[in-house]
Amino acid sequence: MSMKSNINRRNFLKSTLLTSAGICVGTSGAMAQGTGETVLVIGAGISGLATAKKLQSNGFNVTVLEGRDRTGGRIWSSDVLGAKLDLGAAWIHGIDNNPITTLAQEIGAETSVTDFDALYMYDTSGIELEDAEIETVETTFKQVVAQLVAQKPNADSATAMSTAVDQVLAGFDLSDRLKSLVRWYITSEVELELAADLSELSHKHWDEDSKFPGKDVVFPGGYQQLTDNLATGLDIRLSHIVSKIEYTESRVTVTTDQGIFEGDRAVVTLPLGVLKSGSVTFSPELPAEKTGAVSRLEMGTLNKLALKFSDRFWPAEAHRMGVLEDNTDKTFEFWNMTVHNNEPILVALFRGAHARSLEQMAEQDVVALAMANLRSMFGHSIADPTGFAQTKWHSDPFSGGAYVHVPPNAQASDFDLLADPIENRLFFAGEATNDTYWGTVHGAYLSGLREADRIIALGGGVTLLATDFNADGSVNFPDFLQFVQNFGKRTGGVGFDSKFDLNNNGSVDFPDFLQFVQSFGKSG
Repeated sequence: MSMKSNINRRNFLKSTLLTSAGICVGTSGAMAQGTGETVLVIGAGISGLATAKKLQSNGFNVTVLEGRDRTGGRIWSSDVLGAKLDLGAAWIHGIDNNPITTLAQEIGAETSVTDFDALYMYDTSGIELEDAEIETVETTFKQVVAQLVAQKPNADSATAMSTAVDQVLAGFDLSDRLKSLVRWYITSEVELELAADLSELSHKHWDEDSKFPGKDVVFPGGYQQLTDNLATGLDIRLSHIVSKIEYTESRVTVTTDQGIFEGDRAVVTLPLGVLKSGSVTFSPELPAEKTGAVSRLEMGTLNKLALKFSDRFWPAEAHRMGVLEDNTDKTFEFWNMTVHNNEPILVALFRGAHARSLEQMAEQDVVALAMANLRSMFGHSIADPTGFAQTKWHSDPFSGGAYVHVPPNAQASDFDLLADPIENRLFFAGEATNDTYWGTVHGAYLSGLREADRIIALGGGVTLLATDFNADGSVNFPDFLQFVQNFGKRTGGVGFDSKFDLNNNGSVDFPDFLQFVQSFGKSG
């Protein structure tokens, strides 16, 4: 019997209403005339590549400095097990109006839909849970989440989600088994989603990011197809480890282990974990507001263990699987790659303190722990894997974790502080600088475009390329709104009504906005 879950990851708390963040664009014209300025981009993840691509398209001289021996950053597609596996970012979360969907379509990248409802759950004796029990769990879980959300406006910023969840669960009359199941759902839908334990998450700010509507998809051929395409034609210096960034009123100097680079401006796309580590120093030191945001925000840990077997022993139609245990501190959630690439591969996900502790263990011991989980579900006769691959994002010096989250005593406004440029000389991009879509690939990508537009605007003209248009001649509403908001901040707070000429399909008519946007380009 299959077991269905009605909860959609990244969907269960969010409405389908698009918010105001989106692709940054500019005024009309096929191509802007660049200023001849040189811009150094620190990092060749998707935010850095997006920045570099757009700046170069607008006539800037761009050099990308990357410490790794590859591009992509936390997008990492490996064929170590004989099939493309994304050991970093894996999903487009919400394909409708998502700029990553556009990137995928431009290169014809194949995608495969993840069915989050196809969840198979077992107890430790290998018995699959009945649908009726799962329905009860889901109902209770939704009630718990509803109470947590209702309490947010009055929550203290210092209160952790662990405290809030304990208090809410205390108000339910649950059996020990049902309580364990609810906690498993919380682990799956909250902790694994946000790459952190409940104790590491702010109750007040844990779910304030926004989403794109639509299905979630993965890439059978690997996410890195997209970053490889973005990297084409760019001057990217791999294995250039940055140690120091100096900036004055007129120049930026970047010191690497391969030499010193100078430019008119620089865009820093270092992950939050790297900024927190202090491995890259700034001279002068970063403003207190920015270092405060770096200190308050935290980098979560979400790791993967990919296991390849000689044959599939799990349900063919399953997309994800789990085992019910009394304690969820060491939970593995297993994802079936067979449905996406026809290979007998499972990928286990684990988060927070558990993930960090496993990074310190011998890899064979980590495999043994995962296999103990699988054998409790499918029997002790299942064979050991023929190969495996484990990620260690927390100890990776070029990332320091998976992606950002809001811990107790931090707040969503810290993302804006992290994004603020310094004297129009240093600019900052990356998923941790996106106050709307943090923790996502599209958030990182959009932040890169945002900073490119910010730099372009300083030259007095901003370009809207033909690729920024829809086929019907309209421009997506989030695209223009972010553009207008950026100019509003730059020019002293020009207001904008988000309902202005919004079509029913979530776009604005190009002629309605062109004059408005052109006026900003002229005033820039």
